[in-house]
Amino acid sequence: MFKKFFSCFGGAPVVSGALAVAVIFSGCGVSDPKSPQFVVAKGKGVKITRGELDKIKGRLLSQRNMQSSQLGKEMSDQLDRQLTEQLAVEQLLLGQGGELKIANLDQQVSARVEQLSKQVGGEAAFNERLGKAGLTEAVMKEEFRKQITINEVIKVKVQPPAEPSAADIAKFYNENSRHFNQPATVRASHVLVKVEPNSTPAVKAQKRKTIDAARDRIVKKKEDFAAVAKEVSQDPGSAARGGDLGKPFGPSEMVPEFEKMAFAAKVGDVSPVFETQYGFHFLKVTENNPARKVTLDEAKPNIVRFLKEKEHNVATQNFIKKLQAGANVKYFLPEPQKTAELKKAPLGAPSATPAAPKS
Repeated sequence: MFKKFFSCFGGAPVVSGALAVAVIFSGCGVSDPKSPQFVVAKGKGVKITRGELDKIKGRLLSQRNMQSSQLGKEMSDQLDRQLTEQLAVEQLLLGQGGELKIANLDQQVSARVEQLSKQVGGEAAFNERLGKAGLTEAVMKEEFRKQITINEVIKVKVQPPAEPSAADIAKFYNENSRHFNQPATVRASHVLVKVEPNSTPAVKAQKRKTIDAARDRIVKKKEDFAAVAKEVSQDPGSAARGGDLGKPFGPSEMVPEFEKMAFAAKVGDVSPVFETQYGFHFLKVTENNPARKVTLDEAKPNIVRFLKEKEHNVATQNFIKKLQAGANVKYFLPEPQKTAELKKAPLGAPSATPAAPKS
């Protein structure tokens, strides 16, 4: 849980350089590096044992269906170092949360667990997923408790970003002009009659008769497209909406045969029957939007959101670096041969159009 949160801040080492064996043994109390009580990192407000590290590492590998033996020594050492650094940051942030009074923390935790349980299909499915991930509900609640506390610390301790100026917004728009080129899109409704990959020629021929008959009802008998789609289509995502795919789509968003037919059709026309990997289709284009450039006014809300998030991320990084410097954390792990840094997602331009609303 914490790994997902901290991945955006990178994994730069707090202390670099190998530590002498004498320092390791004198600083840890327990001399066996494999012992669960062996201290792998220590500083002001930070103390991480091998047992804590191994628990997090095991949980992470379990979620990826991996064993520690699959990593190899070099990669295992790199992962140990990264996880230890992240645990140190987590402890520093949680330490800052000790002075905060978070209202209804227990209720917030329970609400998140309940929400997650509903999202995955109920309590039984939730517990099954926890088991597969090597977690328990108690562990999940503790992680949510930490997450809420850390979010509150960031909210209180990090200066909120200022509203970007009109000049900054225009500068970003002009410097990232290509990101605001919107390709042509179409919106369509379709009817699908599924054909399984291993269907016999006879079955496939029968399916073709079914789709041809459905199309004839619309083209020749002038029946309503949506009514026929609701009755005949076997696409669970669109049949109930009369075949409507829900929103416009652009190049490369559909299988090639579907895309080619949709972009070639005129608005309102019913296409010929065509075949894809899913079976037989025909479609009707209901909207055709030519390629265009999103205007500055249209892009402004997303640009403002992006610039504020970027500024806030930088301020959060600086706050964490200040905590690290004050804690003077020392690491008692072998220095990896190649210190692997956590990859950060590039700061690309924001989406030119608002995200589709969640259903």
